[in-house]
Amino acid sequence: MKHDMKAILGEDFFKEEVRSGYLMTTTTKMMMAMQIDLYLIFAEICERHNLRYFLCFGGLLGAIRHNGFIPWDDDLDVIMPREDYNKFIEIAPSELEEPYSLQTPYTYPNCLYSIITLRNNMGTFTPKIFKNLDYNKGIPLDIFPLDFCDPQTYIEDRKKIYEQIMRCSTYMKKMCHIDTDKQRNDLLIYDTDNPLEAWEKLQELASNPNYKNSEYCGIPVIIESMSKSPYFFKVKNFEYAIPHKFENIEVMIPCGYDEILTSRYGDYMSLPPEGERGLINKSLIIDPFTPYKDFKF
Repeated sequence: MKHDMKAILGEDFFKEEVRSGYLMTTTTKMMMAMQIDLYLIFAEICERHNLRYFLCFGGLLGAIRHNGFIPWDDDLDVIMPREDYNKFIEIAPSELEEPYSLQTPYTYPNCLYSIITLRNNMGTFTPKIFKNLDYNKGIPLDIFPLDFCDPQTYIEDRKKIYEQIMRCSTYMKKMCHIDTDKQRNDLLIYDTDNPLEAWEKLQELASNPNYKNSEYCGIPVIIESMSKSPYFFKVKNFEYAIPHKFENIEVMIPCGYDEILTSRYGDYMSLPPEGERGLINKSLIIDPFTPYKDFKF
């Protein structure tokens, strides 16, 4: 790791412990340390180039409720206004050295996720369905674009974006030779020989310039259940960032974090029942001790 995480987090951080009734293993602790290292690298690049960013999703909830990770979470996520996001895509590759890299369709053509990811190649982190896909499977820091939006058209806009996301996803599954009834049906609907065009189209749709003066912003590139409340918020909630404790470091969170978390989680300070505290995504392969290129999939 670029940073001396034992010095930053302390030796005790890496020991197995129980937090909020959940056992955090040494493997979990190492993965979390690697993700904090990635966050620090990301933040340093952003600060050098005056790019705006915020911790988001489970990382934001963890910062407020736990002053660190949610014990049963499996990653960290950050969000950037679209203009800063696009600049980061241009700047980051020349700022990074091994074992770190920025994963986009331009750097890893087989990776067509709708977002970009900062990776540490010294670990392994991948959905099981893509375990045989030739792309970077290092420990991730996911980076999401924040786009202006119109709440009145948000659902319809996302349907158009979803079509392009499915073209990208279907291409990735085709490259993995995943053969199921659903995949065969998806191929009939969404097959493409130009996945980069589909990826660029979904980014274009998500960053619709017609919404630039809107009072609302959202994350239309994310795949979520249509039954959930949409990922859009008031722009004023992201007007500026404020520092907040996260483990032994300081992270930047949106000024309107309370309204953001309440809209997503309701009573966000209450813990879920003990029986529901577990690794959020059990469809992952995670090994922070083995470089993904050496992992025996």
